[in-house]
Amino acid sequence: MKLQDASVLITGANRGIGLAFAEAALARGARKVYAGVRSSSNFSNRGLVPIKLDVTSDNDVADAARICNDVTLVINNAGIALLGGLLKAGTSDTARMQIETNVFGILRMTQAFAPVLAKNGGGAFLNVLSAASWINSGALTGIPASYIKGDALATNAPVRALLTTAVTGALINKKGELIDSTVKNIFGI
Repeated sequence: MKLQDASVLITGANRGIGLAFAEAALARGARKVYAGVRSSSNFSNRGLVPIKLDVTSDNDVADAARICNDVTLVINNAGIALLGGLLKAGTSDTARMQIETNVFGILRMTQAFAPVLAKNGGGAFLNVLSAASWINSGALTGIPASYIKGDALATNAPVRALLTTAVTGALINKKGELIDSTVKNIFGI
């Protein structure tokens, strides 16, 4: 998959690595880059198209799939890490919030955008995963479990460590079928 002339959607693109992915896609010749952000009113970055997108919202994800109907690459970067502890009050709620975002957010995006990628002749999903998923820490209750998306929902194939991040992905053909679970290094990193 080439970034040149691609239409790209990146979740969690308001800052950090998501914004870096968005800027890198533009720099490498993407035709259009949608920046999925929870609040598009406060986001302005020249060249990026802000899209209101909370991956925990069925409505936001459906709206994004309708608006971003030319997408050929979806980078699932949105994720949260909430501090807590196994014995602290609210631990179950904290873990649920993380799983809702880090697991079901990826699932929502994949289900909503696989038909879009198929309609556009095929494309790819890249799932950005935190290295915190590899470590069980009492302070980050729910993080290891919430990042099972890398193994269960993506491809079982972490392909690149990027600072504290791993990336997995999948290629979808024009019929909407999974055709490859090996992600090529499209960002040159």
